[in-house]
Parts: sequence; structure tokens; C-alpha cells
Amino acid sequence: MTIIAGVALLLAAVAFFLLPTAHLNTRSLVRVNGVARIVPPETKVAGLAELEGLQTGPGSMLDLTGDVTVLGAGAPAERTLSGRPLDPDGILPDGARIVVRHGDHVLEAIRRVTVQIPYETSVEGKGVIVSLVRPGVPGERELFKGVASGKQAAVFTTSAPQNAVIERTSSAASGLKLAALTFDDGPGKFTQGVLDALAAKHVPGTFFVLGSSAAGNKAMIEKIKAAGHEVENHSWDHPILTKLTTEQIMRQISRTEEVIGGSRYLRPPYGSYDAKVTAAAAALGHKLVLWTVDTRDWETPEVGAILANVKAQTKPGAIILMHDGGNNRSATVASIPVVIDWLFQQGYSLTTVAGLL
Repeated sequence: MTIIAGVALLLAAVAFFLLPTAHLNTRSLVRVNGVARIVPPETKVAGLAELEGLQTGPGSMLDLTGDVTVLGAGAPAERTLSGRPLDPDGILPDGARIVVRHGDHVLEAIRRVTVQIPYETSVEGKGVIVSLVRPGVPGERELFKGVASGKQAAVFTTSAPQNAVIERTSSAASGLKLAALTFDDGPGKFTQGVLDALAAKHVPGTFFVLGSSAAGNKAMIEKIKAAGHEVENHSWDHPILTKLTTEQIMRQISRTEEVIGGSRYLRPPYGSYDAKVTAAAAALGHKLVLWTVDTRDWETPEVGAILANVKAQTKPGAIILMHDGGNNRSATVASIPVVIDWLFQQGYSLTTVAGLL
């Protein structure tokens, strides 16, 4: 009897200690964002108190500077149970790992843009003959910009520009008492008067003609050549060549050359040139020729004013700029014999541009 009672007491004691332990072993250990929690058995995800207050939502779209451009346009929120989407009605197993995390922000797309770095042009000398010593080569720069915002993130120079070098030299006759009369913008209605004035003095001239004018007056071009004068290129329609593309410049020259034929020199309108213009002309076999004397006959109707400009600027090897095309050139025609007489009095001989160069 005593033995039976002792066994009963022992069983009761074991039951006393074992029942709570058995109860504990039925609980589940879970981790929520890395924090351990013990939950009762059969606990559903929705019943986990720790999930409450863990507010999540999608991230946002950010521009390159980190500013929010579109709320909620980023990655979706992460709510997973052991790597799988979180089901509010799911039972939490022992060892479950719950991750509740705000969606990542997303940076806007970036595009790479390559732009040219323009080269600079240095001009050496002050003569009337313009030649290209070294062509310019543009550099390149890469820009990284936000597609949506347009903001710039970074700039990298991938190649530095190589600057162009232009040389301006004097004519071979710069030390001799030679001069050349040149006439721009024709042929026009005053060209015949210029030819008559030159013929009366037995003096040659150089005509820098516009292709657009020459195309409708080819007979005059032939008359100029037949009289022993020089016909050269002044572009097709007198644009500022430096504002054109290389292809457009070459077309201005070649189109005029198709009409007049045989030209070797280009006088750029307004005397405007750069490395691009010089290179384009050279590619077509033309040198650039400017002037040393500007009579400004295009702005004055006075023969005396034209002569005064010639007197003030003329030196040996002079290239004298006048006009036979454009507006009223009657003063130019009237000034030609006066200018020629003065040049002869100063001991000058007159020739063409080719004769000077």
C-alpha cells in the first residue's frame, strides 16, 4: 500500500512538472523583422500583434538628386513569411520568419548623351591669303541625365578638342608697287560700266561673282573673261558662311563653280571665315582671299570719298575692294578712272589677284 501511494505521488509530481513543459513545447517561436517572439499555437498571421503598426507601402520615384518625383511609383512593399508572400489567414509555424518592409525607392532612368566640345581657332599673321595650317578636331563630352527630370548627374570629357590654326600671309608682290582692283557681288547692271572703265585705262580687274547672279547672266561672265579679267568665287547667294554646315559651305562654292568654271579663289562674304570655311574651300581647291583696301563704295555715293579711302589704305601688294553688284554702283563706275590715275601717279602697276599671288 505504501509502495502504491509512493508511486502515485511520484506520478503526480512528474505530471506537475511535465504538463507545463508540454504546453510550452506546443508554442511557436517566430521572428518579426529579426525580433524573436513566442506565440500560442495555431496563431494566424493576422493575429500577430507585432504586425500591427508595421505600416508599409510602395517606395517612390526619385530623381538624380534624391528628390521625390512620383509618390508610390517605386518598388512594392515587402511582406513575406519565410520568403513567401504573407497570407493574413496563414498559421504561423514554429521558426517562421516574417519580414515586413517598406518598398524600395527607385531612381529614375538615366540616359547618356554625347556632345561635341567645339575647338577654338587661332589666326597667325595679318595677310590677305587665308590658309589652314592645322584643322580643328572637336572633343567629346558624355553627359548623364535623368530621363524624366532632365537633371544632369555627371559629366566626363572623353577627348579634348584639338584647336585649329589658320595662317594669313601676304601676297608675293607685297614688296612691289602692284595693286589689284576687285569687284564683288556681280554680275549686275553696273558690271558693263565697270568693264568699260577698265578697258578705257587698259587695266585688268578681278570679279568675285555670286553664282545666283551669274546663273542668269552667263553671257556677261564670258564677256568678263574674254576681256582678260579674272572671274573668282564669292559664294552662291552671299550668306555668312561661318553660320553654315561644312556641306552647305561646299555647296555654296561648288554650285557657283558649276556656273563660272575655273575659279581658284574664294572671297567669303563679309570677309567672314573660320577653320571650317577655310577647310571646306581647300577641299574644293580654293584659297581664301580677303582685301587690304576697303573703298566702302557700298555706303557712299561720293567719288571723292572712295578715292580718299584708297589713298589712306593703299600699300604695295594692295587688293582693293569695290562692288559691281548690289545697289546703285554709279559712284563706283565713276571712281574707277580716278582711282586708277592716282595709282599710276604713285607708281603702281595694276594686275589681277592671281597676278599678285
